Amino acid sequence: MSASLRYIKEISSTHQETQFSGLNNLLIFVSKEEQCPFHQLYSNGTMMLIVPFLTHENPDFQSIALSILINCTCAPERHIDSLLEQNILEILVKLLSSDSYLIIGKVLSILGNLCSSSQKAMKALLPMNPLTLIWEFLTESPTLYSPHPNLCWFISSLSVNPISALEISDQQTLLKYLWECSQLENFSIIQDSLWALASFLDDQDLITIFSSVANLLKLVAFLGNDCLEISLSALKICVNISFGSDILCVQLGQADIYTQLHMLLQNDSVQIISEVCIILGNMIKASSQLAILFLNSDIPFDLRDIICQIPQLQCKNQIVELFSTFQTLYPGLEIPFSIET
Repeated sequence: MSASLRYIKEISSTHQETQFSGLNNLLIFVSKEEQCPFHQLYSNGTMMLIVPFLTHENPDFQSIALSILINCTCAPERHIDSLLEQNILEILVKLLSSDSYLIIGKVLSILGNLCSSSQKAMKALLPMNPLTLIWEFLTESPTLYSPHPNLCWFISSLSVNPISALEISDQQTLLKYLWECSQLENFSIIQDSLWALASFLDDQDLITIFSSVANLLKLVAFLGNDCLEISLSALKICVNISFGSDILCVQLGQADIYTQLHMLLQNDSVQIISEVCIILGNMIKASSQLAILFLNSDIPFDLRDIICQIPQLQCKNQIVELFSTFQTLYPGLEIPFSIET
């Protein structure tokens, strides 16, 4: 008998001790698997047996069922859809009212997995306004303890949508919470919080947060993070706030952003090149002082070399347009080389 079939037999038992043993053994199985056998677990009905335990009167059964789902909801969309047919979203949203922070944290982790794996799950969840049920946590100072890390992951999974789709009445509170999360000493939380913040475009509430010089210095420091994903999220935020005001652009320059942008341009990433050019264009337009800083930095030479090395015409044109804007705005400042495409 295969392991999964043995778990089905135990979980389907009428004896609670046998059921709990089956659930625990299944959790051990899915936790140890380097690659969870999603197809097997979903196709043979194992996962369908887990859902009823989410409403079990014994919280220990609820907790272990949630732990199994955490491991098994990072699955291909076709498998997630089979869970949705069992009204799992409605069940999970109700559990957000639990008195247990541990239960709430696990629910948020699962909801984040579901939304990141399935557009159908995302679309079905948004009208339920799940953030309103856990708003109290957003008004607290985040910690490394449940449910805050899971809440940050959940928000980041929602942030692929336009932020208006979340129907948040107090957006400033959400932004403040995410920024505070990014200051915690936890790699995953920093990554999730910055990813979510990067979805807010040039929103006025976002600009307000980074009107603080201290916050702006911390944001620019993230550009030099060893994790490229964190650097990219910070770069996107810098793009967004560079559209906010000339004052913010000046403050970005004062935060030594040119040094960080120079380091980022050593990557052969079209996305990085494009977003760096956007930031530079906004900063050059904002102030002649910033234009001079740009000219005296290593970045013009970086961009010249990129034009010669990359094949993407769109990036080449973006760089040429940046230099053209510079020369139009500041004819008295001379770029020390000619630009050829």
